[in-house]
Amino acid sequence: MKLRQFDEIPKFQFPKVLSPKAFLSLSLLLLFGAACAAPVPAPTRDEAHETYRVGASDSLQVIVLPEPEVIRTVTVRFDGKISMDLIGDVHAAGKTTEEIAQVIQERIVRFKRDARVTVYLVDTQATQVTILGETNAMSFPLDRDTRLIEAIGKAGGVSNLASQRNVRIVRNEGGQVIIYRANLKAIYAGDLRTNILLEPGDIIYVPPTLWTRFGYFIGQLFFPVTTLTSGISRAFLGF
Repeated sequence: MKLRQFDEIPKFQFPKVLSPKAFLSLSLLLLFGAACAAPVPAPTRDEAHETYRVGASDSLQVIVLPEPEVIRTVTVRFDGKISMDLIGDVHAAGKTTEEIAQVIQERIVRFKRDARVTVYLVDTQATQVTILGETNAMSFPLDRDTRLIEAIGKAGGVSNLASQRNVRIVRNEGGQVIIYRANLKAIYAGDLRTNILLEPGDIIYVPPTLWTRFGYFIGQLFFPVTTLTSGISRAFLGF
């Protein structure tokens, strides 16, 4: 193995002193690069709401200018619509607040000259998922991807009286109500085809079995006083 001699090792060369003109050019270049690399500011509250799609049960505030101004707080119905003075029903579900304002403005301008409409999101319930039927009725916020079986687990499972093959998921898609059916027994057995991914506003209904329905019917038929007393107790006494 041949060792390199000391004289053969390249010597470090110090940079030459920059001229004032070159120093100024380099400084401007560094400042420009730093400005380009500045972090993008976080979106404001209004910018974040621009991408939110309104859903059923959301509360909106509608402001119509100029004077006399009209201010209405409305709730999106389950059919996806809201009601406004003069123009009637307006489809809101699936739209942003800006899109809703545009639709209202285009229709109300016939009754109010130079109308300017602004819509704000006041409160949202559309992010909730509700579980009803033969289980522990509850609602919970859908803050992450959640499938049907996870939601059933949050409610503590279903009762022995549940028709596990006929679970229904009621969903509002663009103002149209769609009902999906799921089979819990198949999911428990490993068939995950009906273990659907839930969406904000979904309602999960776990129905009773046919025999359970028959039992409920017989109870109401032959024991109406007991049924009535039970209903009054739950309404007024909480049990």
